[in-house]
Amino acid sequence: MPDFLPDGEITVDLDEIQGNILAGFNKDHEALLLLTFRDGPGARRWLSELLGDVATMREVLAFNRLFKLIRARRSTEDDTDTIQATWVNVALTYQGLVALGQAESGLASFEDAFRHGMSQRAEQLGDDRDAALQHWVGELGSQEVHGLLIIASDRRDDLHRAIAHQIRRLSAHRIAVVFQQEGATRVDNPGHEHFGFKDGISQPGLKGIHQPNPNNPEQGDPGQDLVQPGEFVLGYPTQPGPPPQPSPSPYPPPSQPQPAAGEPSKSGPDWTRNGAYLVFRRLRQDVLAFQQQMRQLAGTEQISEDLMGAKVVGRYKSGAPLEVTKAQPSDPGIADPSLLDDEHVNAFEYEPDDADGSLVPRAAHIRKAYPRNEATPAGGEPDTQRHRLLRRGIPFGLSFRHGASAHSPRGPHPEYPEDRGLLFLCYGRSIESQFELVQQQWVNDPNFPQAGDGVDGVLSEGDFRLPGGRQEHVALQRFVTMTGGEYFFSPSTSALKLLAGEA
Repeated sequence: MPDFLPDGEITVDLDEIQGNILAGFNKDHEALLLLTFRDGPGARRWLSELLGDVATMREVLAFNRLFKLIRARRSTEDDTDTIQATWVNVALTYQGLVALGQAESGLASFEDAFRHGMSQRAEQLGDDRDAALQHWVGELGSQEVHGLLIIASDRRDDLHRAIAHQIRRLSAHRIAVVFQQEGATRVDNPGHEHFGFKDGISQPGLKGIHQPNPNNPEQGDPGQDLVQPGEFVLGYPTQPGPPPQPSPSPYPPPSQPQPAAGEPSKSGPDWTRNGAYLVFRRLRQDVLAFQQQMRQLAGTEQISEDLMGAKVVGRYKSGAPLEVTKAQPSDPGIADPSLLDDEHVNAFEYEPDDADGSLVPRAAHIRKAYPRNEATPAGGEPDTQRHRLLRRGIPFGLSFRHGASAHSPRGPHPEYPEDRGLLFLCYGRSIESQFELVQQQWVNDPNFPQAGDGVDGVLSEGDFRLPGGRQEHVALQRFVTMTGGEYFFSPSTSALKLLAGEA
């Protein structure tokens, strides 16, 4: 991630935007508390009391800068004696806004996905609704969710103290915690999700927020395009989108330069400025099934398991990009850590050299979820940049260990609440044209970006095309199961005051 600009040069309101959206909490321990309001007045009083705890972008950004400075000076992985912090952010569902006393007629300008909720959008997400809700855990899917508290801390003890404090306050205002889930960085493999791959790579940079690269002002770190902030926070300029198609007239109008930015993003009432939509999905991972199928496919293809996994994901487990390293039998990022530096980890495109996917299959996870300069039916890279996501996920559950009993916390088939996976969180200006479009039209569509490419190698199940392989089409089983989630809106600090009845 590129460095942030000095505060005076940043073009968004640092005191209005909640801290996890653009700056990111970046904590090793996190808890999600999903809430139901029993009465509107009590919920408004709770929100009023919570306001002082809500971390802003200015606070989180200042902490992250100082933390990075201290870590760089000390050159140590042990951060237990550096500065510590605990952060809180809040988000609300459509029904939560109604419960707070917002007139439903005033909320009609929110997009349909937010108003209907995640369970009602199962078809768009590739989740069969009846089957999906059977897999949803705890009270997810059976209780109406009104709000979400995100609590994040550097230390587990501090996290638990903050949770206890917030629960006491919730109880005092008759607000029920209908679901609670903790996530944590894997102690045995920090920064990696449970399949073993480095996570959180390829986040978009932000114009007017991140330092541009002196060699390419349209990028932050090499290969990381800077995207307009209005793609993730409402009220700011958006990406301009693809240029207009050539005129069919034999006398086309004179060409004009494309604008640097599109119109400011808007969704919902006027008070939504400086807010963002938040998607939460609890994704259970079947690590043993993933390992077994990678081993079986590697044998069929007569390649190493490291390379087979990289073909399905698009990167080796270290994070080294297959497009850069080319096909290697063992993970090259282990032998050459420079491949994981900001200078190299994202510095690649797919076309023209790998347009056919012979190196990185077009259905590889990172290529499906972010096609970069891939030619697509909707206009290629200019359109792709309008569908980016700011991801803020964290693993949950203990790491799988071979030899552990089947249903134990470290076994292959732990049952809720001791299962394992990823708490997927992402922010954006639109649920429908960002998260849902990526999920429906890219990840789950076997004909994206081209006919017959197959589904996403990690998030979906079905045919996966392996160009040039001994077996060009392979059938991947399901490794990831959605076990609950919801759509939220994360308001600005001014909007929170308004919703609490203080403005």
